[in-house]
Amino acid sequence: VLIIRPGIIVGPHDPTGRFAYWVRRFAATGEFLAPGDGGEPLQIIDARDLAAWMIRVIEQRTTGAFNAVGPEGSLSFRQFITTGVAALGNPTAPIWLPDAVLKQEKIEGWDKLPLWISNADENLAGVYRIDGRKAWQAGLTHRDLSETIRDCAAYEASLTNPIIIGHSREEELTVLGKIRAN
Repeated sequence: VLIIRPGIIVGPHDPTGRFAYWVRRFAATGEFLAPGDGGEPLQIIDARDLAAWMIRVIEQRTTGAFNAVGPEGSLSFRQFITTGVAALGNPTAPIWLPDAVLKQEKIEGWDKLPLWISNADENLAGVYRIDGRKAWQAGLTHRDLSETIRDCAAYEASLTNPIIIGHSREEELTVLGKIRAN
């Protein structure tokens, strides 16, 4: 038996809008809200990498249970945002808001800030700490995050009605303005 347990799957054609939320922020101009201190972990896998690896292990008649997460090694939320901003090269800048400020503004991870989970959230503490070594040893590889971000941005730009979730741009600008005023 082959059991593949993927983590958060991202990339072009993602029907959830979670990854696209951030790609739109990276593609915009001006400032955007970045959560926490950036040290929170993130595990995502491009659907194309997952699919190619699944075909290989099925063809090889591989058996066992595998956590198909990525990237190999670690990825912090700060690295994710820094990579995204650099990949799209737009004049945009993250404004990092500490957990206490986010809590005060009633901005929660995952719901208003897709993909982000605060280190303070004990209920979800292990979501992005899944051990993928067995899958990586079985040949699971990951394309460069910049490529996934650029491809997703191109796909999002082609959509007439993109999936919109999370904090609206207006809500975000209101919070940033309020923070600046204080």
